[in-house]
Parts: sequence; structure tokens; C-alpha cells
Amino acid sequence: MALVPGGAVTAPMSVVVLDVVGSRQRVRLPTGTAAGRAFMQGLCINDEEVAMAALPSHNVIVLVSQSTDLCLFVAKIVRREGYFWTLLVQSRGAVHATACAQRCGGGLGAVPFKDCRMLPGYQRGACGSCIWQSHGSRCQHCT
Repeated sequence: MALVPGGAVTAPMSVVVLDVVGSRQRVRLPTGTAAGRAFMQGLCINDEEVAMAALPSHNVIVLVSQSTDLCLFVAKIVRREGYFWTLLVQSRGAVHATACAQRCGGGLGAVPFKDCRMLPGYQRGACGSCIWQSHGSRCQHCT
């Protein structure tokens, strides 16, 4: 994958830089496109992931440092199980009315997601931000 003019990364998942917010950039991960869904479905390794990947999805917006290598960022999502699970939750889950105490919301020092999202029944209801940090069992939304 390589960064091309216009902010996109050549694919299978074309990442687009939307804008810069302070020292961070807002990046769109195309998990809501047909190609993005197919890419995510191809990475699933068990029935639970396959079922989640089959749900309707939308693109995910993340905040990352301007110095972040976007190709490496996507590679980490693909290779690190918790990051992959997070992307499934963030792209298919419902927004929680209240953000949890684990720094959801994309503020300074926060995880990269603006929204606190969860999928009922998955990881006991932990939000994607807590799963990203490997804190799923400590999420205040767990049931």
C-alpha cells in the first residue's frame, strides 16, 4: 500500500485523509464500502467475526497523529486481533448515549475514535475504544 496524491492509500482498503485537527489528522477507513466490507470479511477467522462482518456497516473516522504512517496503521489493524475487533465494532455498532471513562471521544490523549460504539452481546457490550486499548473487561458499558 502506498500513499497517493489526494490522501488515499492504494488498497485493498483505500484510506483517505479528510482534514487536520491540531496535531492530528482525521482519516476515513472505508469499512462501509463494498470493497471495505469484502476486505474485512476476508480477514475473519471464526464464526463470531463472520457474523459481525455480515452486519450493515459504515465508514469509520479515526484521529491519528500527522506523523502516522497510514500504511502501517492499516497493517496494525489487520495484524492485531484487538484492533480488528475494534474496527468491526466501530463500523457496525451503535453509538452509546454516554462515552465511557476510557477516553472515548477523540480528545487529546484519547483513543482514535470520536464515537463510543458497541455491539450488543459482543465482548459483553464493551465499547470499541476499550477493546482497542485491550480494556474490554473494564469498560463501564460491560453487562
